[in-house]
Amino acid sequence: MLRVLTAPFKSPGAVLRFGIGGMALLALLAIGSLLAYPASNEYEPLGSSASYLGSFDGDRNPAGWWMFSGGLVLIGLVIMRLTLARHRLIAARVPDGWALKLATALHLAAALCYGLLGLIPDADTASLGSASFNTIHDQIAAMSFFVMGMGISIDGVIFFLDWRAFGSTHFPQSRLRWPYASFVAAGLLAGSSLGYWYVRCELDSSLKHWPGEGLYCFPMWEWFLIFFGPTLMIWVTWLLADDA
Repeated sequence: MLRVLTAPFKSPGAVLRFGIGGMALLALLAIGSLLAYPASNEYEPLGSSASYLGSFDGDRNPAGWWMFSGGLVLIGLVIMRLTLARHRLIAARVPDGWALKLATALHLAAALCYGLLGLIPDADTASLGSASFNTIHDQIAAMSFFVMGMGISIDGVIFFLDWRAFGSTHFPQSRLRWPYASFVAAGLLAGSSLGYWYVRCELDSSLKHWPGEGLYCFPMWEWFLIFFGPTLMIWVTWLLADDA
């Protein structure tokens, strides 16, 4: 397993096949988990947390939880291999300094978080010491989005500073701007939407923070972020490999 995770990709196409294949398998496992969710427990994609699919609690998904949880572990491994490949591709063009090492550490932390989210499901009926799985799961989920966002941001700073110094001689800057423009747009839209809904709920007690409405629906953004972060990693790694 370690050899597979650390092996370099042989071609840009291999990056896409590996990444898209992993994401497709996650989607299939999520669908399978949704189909196994008891109708009596009333799962609503825009009204229930994605994590409910991976919960073995009796009032959630006792039969199909393992599929969604297994998918999260799988994507953690996918992110790990892409991170190591991305590190090699960047380090081959710029000094392997503290910024790159920090970004790589953050991406690996995000990969670990995805895996832990699968291994510690959103369940109230299990615990680690005095903390329930539910509490730990929520904390890891928040951490996963933070460390992945920080890692992507530091990568963007590395590319930007290199562009300022060397133009497009080291990296395909004109192509890299698209995934980072998507990242900035998604971050601003998600942050402003959820922030706006939070303020509205604080000012109007008739509104409920969870799950939100329309563009302010938290479960919708949760699903988006689960897939968006790994997709961005696939996109950037492929661009770097394609320009090698």
